[in-house]
Amino acid sequence: MLTEVKLLVAYCKRKGALVLSERSNPEFDRDRLQLVFNETASDLRSIGVDCAAMVSLESELPAPVVSALYDCLYDVASVALFATDPILMLFVSGDEKGVEMRAALDAAQMDAARLEAAASSLREDLAGSHGSLSLELSPTSLNAAVRLSVGGDVREEGGET
Repeated sequence: MLTEVKLLVAYCKRKGALVLSERSNPEFDRDRLQLVFNETASDLRSIGVDCAAMVSLESELPAPVVSALYDCLYDVASVALFATDPILMLFVSGDEKGVEMRAALDAAQMDAARLEAAASSLREDLAGSHGSLSLELSPTSLNAAVRLSVGGDVREEGGET
């Protein structure tokens, strides 16, 4: 329970910072996005999830797109939190047209209900946005590829405005 609270507090802290940054500095370059993902990976490692993240961007991303990616990341992290010996690898790449986040979660054992809930939540995060989801689930793994367009307007929740 304490680890779940810690993950939720970290999510709220970074999500709030993303919302505030939208007003002051709305574009994320590679270094800034790498920092966000590294901090999240560090939070996950502190609660027992072996995690690493890599970011490769050719252009800046708008804050609402980063916010949508962040929501998708935490959908996957919520499964890792309750898995046995979880390993989560994240890779984000993009250019001026779009961005893709690949998340690969592997564990000795995962809760099937949490896997299905995360899959549903990922679909909801991307519903109505300029995005798509490719998802593979097994009893011990979750592989997701989230793609978002950069050219269109994306609401904070990930949908079109």
